[in-house]
Amino acid sequence: MTQLQHIQQLFMQAIFDVAKADLASDELSEYLIHNAGLSPQQQIAIYRDSVYGSLSSALAQIYPVCKKLVGDEFFDFMVSQYINKHHSISPDLADYGQQMAIFIEAFKPASELVYLSDVAQLEWAWHKAFHAVDYDSLDINQLAQVSEVEQPSLVFWLPPGSELISSVYPVDDIWLANQEQNERNEVISLDQGGVKLMVWRKQYDMRIDTLKDDEWLFLNAIKERRSLANICERFVNHTEMDITALLPGCVQNGWISNFTSGEIK
Repeated sequence: MTQLQHIQQLFMQAIFDVAKADLASDELSEYLIHNAGLSPQQQIAIYRDSVYGSLSSALAQIYPVCKKLVGDEFFDFMVSQYINKHHSISPDLADYGQQMAIFIEAFKPASELVYLSDVAQLEWAWHKAFHAVDYDSLDINQLAQVSEVEQPSLVFWLPPGSELISSVYPVDDIWLANQEQNERNEVISLDQGGVKLMVWRKQYDMRIDTLKDDEWLFLNAIKERRSLANICERFVNHTEMDITALLPGCVQNGWISNFTSGEIK
């Protein structure tokens, strides 16, 4: 390990490793320029508070519903634990927080809120779709121009940044009921059933669409980059699935953004 790598390791420990922070700060102090008014440990503490503050603020903006559901104090505690475990690896704060749903699922203090992890998954999907690249909508007439020989090898694409979400809880209703602009005091029953959703952006319009079972299966097959021939073969015994109706229907709904000619899986 080079000296630079050693200093970088000490710095990461001083900022994020609670067990080693004090020792790392002490050793790191010899590499710092001493300030007459602040000790090296105090300088590191200021930087640590700044890092945690920036990351906490970013997570609060990405997960406002989760914050509202658990309250400010609990949310601040939860995200501090998340930050300890998951460090930012991108210069763009919009990239931070992807593992929050998985983290919440294993976070024992939040175990009674059985739906919270799925709500976090929905919020990340919304955030991801909001920041996705723009694209041109697919015209159904483009498919009509594809020859019969080429059709089996077609591979379809979901809109950039879109996400398919399945939950045993009505997370879309929970999300909607906790929006700032929603002034109704709604009581959401967890017994009303689960949902299958597609979260995506159509130009400037953010969407959370509820999917039927056949649409869910079909779109997941598309997400897996399966060719049209493979999809048809896969669902040949699913009598409730009509690919000839599903494909144009999904295109018209905007759930398919493009297609290419690829290898048949």
